[in-house]
Amino acid sequence: MNERLNSLNPRQDLSRKQNYKTFHVIERDGTVVTSYRLHLPDSKLREEIICKHFLSKYVPSFIKEPVDINLISRDQPWDFVIALSNNETLSIEITAIADQEDMFTKMKYEERLSALTGKAEIQLHELQRIDHLFPDPSSAELIDQYQQQGLNKKSTVKNPYYQTETLIFDGGANHQIHSFKDLLTTAIDKKLSKNHPGKDSLSLLIDNRTTIYEAHDIISALEKSQDYLEELPFKEVWIYTGYYSAPDGSDTEYSLIAAKLSDKKRKQLNQQQS
Repeated sequence: MNERLNSLNPRQDLSRKQNYKTFHVIERDGTVVTSYRLHLPDSKLREEIICKHFLSKYVPSFIKEPVDINLISRDQPWDFVIALSNNETLSIEITAIADQEDMFTKMKYEERLSALTGKAEIQLHELQRIDHLFPDPSSAELIDQYQQQGLNKKSTVKNPYYQTETLIFDGGANHQIHSFKDLLTTAIDKKLSKNHPGKDSLSLLIDNRTTIYEAHDIISALEKSQDYLEELPFKEVWIYTGYYSAPDGSDTEYSLIAAKLSDKKRKQLNQQQS
């Protein structure tokens, strides 16, 4: 069996890294392609980490000196409005893309189960919900026992998934998938349709949660979308791919690709990378 790594992957050893998930995608010819992606059950924390990673790239690339960072607002209406001590204000919005339309639903269910592994006790209705999403004979037996004891849905019961270190999920994929270009423009168009002011000062971050697309797919999509991207009212558009991170945003690896950027900033970015 042929195996290879997706070209969008971390470079460091992952043995002591946190908050990542391993994906094994089996292609039609039997090749197994492995990807590692940032995984956090808490969506708010995920956004905060992505924001920190963006700032850790933005400040040294374009400001090039230490600055103080002050959060002005959260979700009003953009995800983050941040004031920097150099008198610059950043508006940041994060939107995610996935391989297929139903992938976000699958991820939501998996993240729900992952979040429960830190709770020693849960309510019976939560256990019933998880058993419905991920049927398991041992969980079903526990639920039957609790119901026979006369417990109701709000009763607190022991969590059979408590401190489970490894969760393995499987699933099928529809091979009639969209191109990365289509995923990208669809996500951006949804933000365009929002009737929020200040789009001209917004940094839009595309949280790339796909596992089947590779670096060349992103480059090709950006080349084909150049005119579309340049005409957007947003100040900047970035494609973020997270691999792992500590909860505070440190000890991390991620990729950040500029999709739309001013000529001045692109020159600064190229100079830093050269």
